[in-house]
Amino acid sequence: MLFLIYISTGFVGLNVGSFLNMLTIRLANEESLKVQRSYCPHCRHVLAVKDLIPVISFLWLKGKCRYCRTPISWQYPLVELATAFMFILVAARHFEPATYYILPTTYSTLLRDLIFTSGLIALFILDFRWYIVPDEVSIPLIIFALLANIFLGIPFASLLLGMAIGGGLYFLLWFVSQGRWVGAGDIRLGLLLGAILGTKGALAALFIAYMIGGIIAVFLLATGQKKFGSKLPMGTFLTMGTFIAMVYGQLIYSWFWQPLI
Repeated sequence: MLFLIYISTGFVGLNVGSFLNMLTIRLANEESLKVQRSYCPHCRHVLAVKDLIPVISFLWLKGKCRYCRTPISWQYPLVELATAFMFILVAARHFEPATYYILPTTYSTLLRDLIFTSGLIALFILDFRWYIVPDEVSIPLIIFALLANIFLGIPFASLLLGMAIGGGLYFLLWFVSQGRWVGAGDIRLGLLLGAILGTKGALAALFIAYMIGGIIAVFLLATGQKKFGSKLPMGTFLTMGTFIAMVYGQLIYSWFWQPLI
């Protein structure tokens, strides 16, 4: 039963990852999000269904467009596989080992967390590749997070304080630096992590984000890939921290925060 749960969740993740590829590329290119056939970004040829099978089509075509033979971006299979893997991690968080099934009461929170994960992946890609955090993704996700968490019984005060911590921190950094240190998109991401995680989760997410960001920054400086004062896509670290806190927040809290109380 456990194997079937993971396989089905991973399959859904592969297809969601394919959709996220389309969404992020169209947002980055400022294209319409209206339903239309997928096409090769180089020759503009409309793709057939056999060209759109997650991961398999990329491997079958040897990483090249069927029609113009232009290399296909590795973003496509990597995002599809990463989304499948992250969906499985989320499902495992809701899985009850003793009974080998997902408890009926967890279906709503599972669906919520899969939607959160999809949004975080989209924001990660957009900030990592293009240094943008579009309102079209961040604002609907903030609204959904608030409504879904309130519906599932998360205290509104915790969500509000979490948003104040995350959003307030980045607003302060943006205001003091006049936008040099962080962008307005990072403020929305701060609000988002609070709306998703509440107060304790927001603190954990910020801690994780800065740990990851610090390690990567030191590595880039040490290898000469970045210089002091170079811009880093902070949103990528925030989305990573938010996802880790969402999946492993209780464990992190019990390890690091409870002993301090």
